[in-house]
Amino acid sequence: MADNFGLKIGIDGEKEFKNSLRDINQSFKVLGSEMKLVSSEFDKNDKSIQAVSARNAVLNKSILIMFKH
Repeated sequence: MADNFGLKIGIDGEKEFKNSLRDINQSFKVLGSEMKLVSSEFDKNDKSIQAVSARNAVLNKSILIMFKH
């Protein structure tokens, strides 16, 4: 009986872990697309305050996602 209980916890924990990894990977894909969009918007003016601020916003979102999980 104890073996079944331990096995269930292991399987449930692994499932939650894999779901979390999938969610994190999806979030980073979205943020990668957002960063490409920001970079293309400021292609010729990539050193402007607006360009740097936009990139910074995307990077801050990435950091928040890492700390969330």
